[in-house]
Amino acid sequence: MPRDTYDLSPNKVEMFKSQSGDLSLIDAVKELVDNAIDNWTRATNRNTPATIRINVDGGTTYVWDDTGGVPSDEVQALFAPGESREEPPEWSIGGYALGAKKAISRLGGLGEGTFDIAHIKSRAVGAETAYGYNIDRPWFEKDDWNVERRTFDSLDEGCTEIVVGATESLWQEESVSELKQELSKTYVKFLSGKAEGQSAEISIIVNDEEIDPLEAIEWTYLPIDDLYPRRYTDIKIEADYLSTPIQMELEVGLMLDEDPSEAGTDIFFQDRLVVGNSTAEEGGFGAEENSIGRFTAENERLKVKLELVTEGDASDLPWDTQKKNIDRTSRISSEMYAEVKKLVRPYFKADSDLVSDAIAHPYDSASEWAANDGTVKHVDVSSTNRPERPHSSLREVTRLRKRTGYHVTRGVYVDYDDHSPEERDLFSEKEIPAYMKLVFELSDDELQPISPEEGKEIFDDVNELRKTLRSIPNVGNSVVQNVVDSGYISLDDLRDASKYQLRRISGVGTKTAQKIKERVEPNEGIEELLEELTSQPIDDGGNPDAERIFELYELLLDLDTLPTENDLDALEVNSFPLLNENRRYSDASGLYIPDKENLAAGFRNTDAITYVEVPDCDRFDFNENELFELFERLGATYLSEAVEESIYTKGVEEVDEQDSVPRERLNDAWDSIDNEFTKTFGSIDCPVVTWVAETGVQYEIENSTFTDAASCKYDQSEGQVYLTSDFVVDWEALAKELSEAHGGSAEHIASLLRKASGDLEDRAVDIVRQQEDDRFRKVIDVRHLEKYEGEDVRGCDILAIPHGGTDPQYIEIKARTSARTTIDLIGQEPLRAEELGRQYHLYVVVFDEKSDSVRLWRLSDPASREYTVEQAWRINQNTWQKEGEEVIIR
Repeated sequence: MPRDTYDLSPNKVEMFKSQSGDLSLIDAVKELVDNAIDNWTRATNRNTPATIRINVDGGTTYVWDDTGGVPSDEVQALFAPGESREEPPEWSIGGYALGAKKAISRLGGLGEGTFDIAHIKSRAVGAETAYGYNIDRPWFEKDDWNVERRTFDSLDEGCTEIVVGATESLWQEESVSELKQELSKTYVKFLSGKAEGQSAEISIIVNDEEIDPLEAIEWTYLPIDDLYPRRYTDIKIEADYLSTPIQMELEVGLMLDEDPSEAGTDIFFQDRLVVGNSTAEEGGFGAEENSIGRFTAENERLKVKLELVTEGDASDLPWDTQKKNIDRTSRISSEMYAEVKKLVRPYFKADSDLVSDAIAHPYDSASEWAANDGTVKHVDVSSTNRPERPHSSLREVTRLRKRTGYHVTRGVYVDYDDHSPEERDLFSEKEIPAYMKLVFELSDDELQPISPEEGKEIFDDVNELRKTLRSIPNVGNSVVQNVVDSGYISLDDLRDASKYQLRRISGVGTKTAQKIKERVEPNEGIEELLEELTSQPIDDGGNPDAERIFELYELLLDLDTLPTENDLDALEVNSFPLLNENRRYSDASGLYIPDKENLAAGFRNTDAITYVEVPDCDRFDFNENELFELFERLGATYLSEAVEESIYTKGVEEVDEQDSVPRERLNDAWDSIDNEFTKTFGSIDCPVVTWVAETGVQYEIENSTFTDAASCKYDQSEGQVYLTSDFVVDWEALAKELSEAHGGSAEHIASLLRKASGDLEDRAVDIVRQQEDDRFRKVIDVRHLEKYEGEDVRGCDILAIPHGGTDPQYIEIKARTSARTTIDLIGQEPLRAEELGRQYHLYVVVFDEKSDSVRLWRLSDPASREYTVEQAWRINQNTWQKEGEEVIIR
């Protein structure tokens, strides 16, 4: 006959087997320890000392604790399916009411058919006796779910005891040893007395041996690039779907020694270790958007400790029921890993190729030079969107390794044991301990001691070599670096090298090798030419001899090798003369190069030169290109070198790195002027072009003052165009002024100027406006405003306000003609990005004229992304392309 009902009652064995899953014996013991700690929290608020005693032998597992006991009417919840004890306490570890049930089934070998019996008993504080029950194998074979309630007089108040037996031996000697190690790591915060709210000790004893907490990490307190360890606190994760906010803390640093067994990320939830020493995706590593990067053998000094706690439901945390894995798909994980990437990335970049033992070892906690007095620095992130981190460019440690390498190449080292550091030494006092170890780490040969002064001379030779090579047309920075990396660190080295040897350097072909040899070989007569030029020759009437001065410059330009720094340093003059547009000598408005000391220092003193002018060269047979070349060789090369070394000064006061301009931006600006402006103004009677370097100084031109919004100015009375190195300007307005002054089509001039600067902002704004309209957002152009409806709108181009909404997005737009470029945030832009966080967006619009395509990338919260230069943030191509959302417009 057909059945009228279906029997859905569970099979006891299968149900308990499914709960225990692939739980290991060690994980099962941890579940019972978790229960004991939660009971300790519930009963004593972690204010009374407690002990958890574990004995394992063969097929028997014994777990006893004095954490407060379980009331008689709740003892059944330790094994009854679907039941749990009263509301979990604050900071509860267990959130699924499955721990003891899974553990008892696994420790008895239920899945293997070896389960014998389990004794469960507990006596609450104040109870007259203990209550409990037994679970044996026959019980699993019955339909009846009831067990006999038993009393026990032998158990003390506040104690719980669980004994599980199996018919076969489950515990081996190696598994017992592993259990001790795992308990030491998993409960290190409790055993160290550092768990949330803990004011009393808790002990874990295994087979009569007390478990000690895992030893503390030995950090390197590296002061170089501020690579000392930090603990970031008060990071909150809040959401409507959470019972209470989640508190997050992150400790990160470089270990004193590389250790593959300890490196990586430890993740603690509710002060219990969930994932240990992870170098995979769970540890925040890999190639995904919110990942730090791929962990390699070079990162085995990096250590991260990530801690999340909640006073609410522990199941809010992104872990599985076995407390072994992280759910990377959860919304909490997404926020968690985003913070990890932002805070850990600078340390991740400090791999063993940069921070080797020689650099790490001198800065242990007892070192005189240990940062933060040899302690982990605590950083409260609640008050800032951009907490302090190590220098992202790792400029100091990179420079230390380079300069040390120059000494090793020469087979010498500065013996600071016998010499005190010079006032302007190559190395700061904090760097000297690392230098003294690094120099011998890099060399297998015996090194000869030298003085600090002699050590600096080697570096000066390298600088002179770099400047000379950069003065050669079509020799880029990569070739210069390859030459130095190949062991050529002075002009004498290049003079001694054959062309065949130079051609073996990457990027140096036959023509380049020929140019290098021509440039570095000394010129006969150069000293005489310079001496005559700087003597400022005069004619018979006692006036500057303009004809002879011009002739001397032509002779200099005809030389294979232009004057080097050593040539200039040998002169005893104050300036180099040149002719103004009327072919008269001028020491104020012509090409005015400062005295030899300032020139040798690389334009470091802004009192000596505030701007450099290129005269109108179309008149009186002046060769415009030659004089541009002269300026580039004698001026721009030295200026860019000064920026590279971050040694700009205002007057006599040294300024911070952020006040100087990245060398690439200066070179890019000069290239645009050199390649496009000369072409543009060649047909309209070229005016004087003045390139104003951004050193934070305001330049006044008659009644106008340069500001962030006015980086270009044409002065008709003086016939000069003044440009800042960033020069993003209103080309239409400038073109109109030039057209009125010199003739020609303003539209044509504007197009050439726009091409010179790559300024496609208006077209980019139109495209972004259309995209935001399509996304149902109201767009407000705020490029010429400081405030909009009372809100500060500096540092962005448009506001995008959702229709019907009130929270605007602040959008900065960058237009480019190539996707192979970096993006700079300058002026107010980085400050606003930092202040606004996720409300600030960077949009990059790329116009590819070759393929006639237009693409847009949207990057939210650029302040949380990777950048390289403070204040003038440089966001690399991979960051804005891979992390941004791409839209193909055409």
